[in-house]
Amino acid sequence: MNAPLAKANLASDTTGLNGWMVRLRDQEMPVFGAIASAIGAIADSDRTAASALGRVVLQDVGMTTRVLKLANSSFFNPRGARVSTVSRAIILLGFDTVRSVALSVALIESLTSNGCKQRVAELMARSLHAAVQAKHIVRTHGETAGEEAFIAALLANLGEMAFWCFSGETGEQVQLLEQQGHTADDAEMTVLGFKLKQLTMSLAREWKLSPIISNLAQGNVEKGSREHGVQLAQRLAKEVERGWETPAARALLKEMASYTGATSTQLQDQLHENAAEAARVARFYGAPEAAKLIPVPSTQSGNADEELDAVEQRVPDVNLQLEVSREMTMHIAQGPQLNTLLDMAMEGIYRGLAADRVVFALVTPNRQQVIGKVVLGEHTAGLQQRFQFLLSGVSRDVIVEVMERHQSFWVAPGQTDLPPLGRLVNAVGDVPCMLAPVGGASSPLGLLYADRASGLSSGDFDGFTYFARLVSLGVETLAARAQAHKR
Repeated sequence: MNAPLAKANLASDTTGLNGWMVRLRDQEMPVFGAIASAIGAIADSDRTAASALGRVVLQDVGMTTRVLKLANSSFFNPRGARVSTVSRAIILLGFDTVRSVALSVALIESLTSNGCKQRVAELMARSLHAAVQAKHIVRTHGETAGEEAFIAALLANLGEMAFWCFSGETGEQVQLLEQQGHTADDAEMTVLGFKLKQLTMSLAREWKLSPIISNLAQGNVEKGSREHGVQLAQRLAKEVERGWETPAARALLKEMASYTGATSTQLQDQLHENAAEAARVARFYGAPEAAKLIPVPSTQSGNADEELDAVEQRVPDVNLQLEVSREMTMHIAQGPQLNTLLDMAMEGIYRGLAADRVVFALVTPNRQQVIGKVVLGEHTAGLQQRFQFLLSGVSRDVIVEVMERHQSFWVAPGQTDLPPLGRLVNAVGDVPCMLAPVGGASSPLGLLYADRASGLSSGDFDGFTYFARLVSLGVETLAARAQAHKR
């Protein structure tokens, strides 16, 4: 029986629920918050959501690498279709899958960026295990929202994980009360003035996360619902930490069999496999400490030792350029979507050529101006707004030459044989760069721009113009099919 709660001395950084919200949002987890908010907004937006999601992922080199590694893993890509670009991953795996992976990567990077504390590793292991189990359980039940279940289970303890990652002395006070025999809820209320479940709900609302998360935190779980499936996965992940053959684990297995419609024997084998898969997934996410804590049955041991390759370096990669161009060619042959083709080209330039910044600018319908529409890269604030150029009523310069003569340019220091660069330099700065038109010569669609402060080579220029030509080929293919359709 618990002893009466002693009044705790609140640490100086404990300022109530709202204070912790602000602290996590603005100081401790701003990157995750920005990514979660951006992805949450995309999910509610228009048909350009896939392109927008791809750009969110590509802004972070580490995230891009992990997303593609996970997209090529057996868990997220059981058909084994090789993907080299984020754009292609969204096509093959679906928006929801890539969204799920991106959110997961952002969370785990935020929680492990300064090392992973033991309690955080334990919570992360439980959450990742529950996420993998939830995806399978909900799908077996007949629901299509497997990815939403994965994310909901992973983030269901978001407030708890975030608090223990950054709690400092306040966390020590909570732990002290727990060690004295108080329940976690009582200890949290005494020290913090709120329960960590409330912090999870607040963060879920702030970052536009799945409503399943809030429903679970509030206990709004209907039997047979998706929430029920996620809850079962959570209970399983926690219970089997004491062993897979405890009476409670066996009773839970029967409950899960009733939910899924599978037999207990069939389900048990799958749950064991899922545990091993969860350990592999944890390693892919870059959380080896959590992977070691996932209770993998002895029959599945030895299957969780995959490690993630080193994070992609920002240097030109000819092999990646070839892979992206191959995916673009396949996409054109299958009937291209222009947005997707442009996304692939920009990703090939950004990652394959290691460009610092990439811009696609579109010609206005009246052909009087070219305006930046899509920007990739770091330090691009305001670049899209600055990348706007009149095409008529102005002196001939490099922008006009690109559009009117359908000519590509490589701008390097010391060159004297180029058209005037004044307007371009005012917009982007005095940096080595490349420009190429896209679309037909008689009626160009727009232009591609890329730069790299460290300098560019003739090979870079060849690769850049090849990506631009592939986009132009896609535009011509679309035009030809539209013309044939009219006949």
